[in-house]
Amino acid sequence: MVRVESVLIVEDDRALREVMVEGLSRRGFHMREAECVAAAIHEIQNLPPSAILVDYQLPDVPPSIYWRPCAVRNCAFRSLF
Repeated sequence: MVRVESVLIVEDDRALREVMVEGLSRRGFHMREAECVAAAIHEIQNLPPSAILVDYQLPDVPPSIYWRPCAVRNCAFRSLF
């Protein structure tokens, strides 16, 4: 089993983001959050998370570029969709 040290939630709906952060925090995950792709890219560049949960319908950027910061930093990633 892979140990997840930190999870980045990228979700523009604040209420949903807060529920996800709270639920996963209670299960022992170190949570980080971003309300848009620009904020997520900043988070990824500062300290890449172990896992990222992304809303694929964010208004600021098309999904095709979400993972560019990971590719630049040679991070392994896997899409579940």
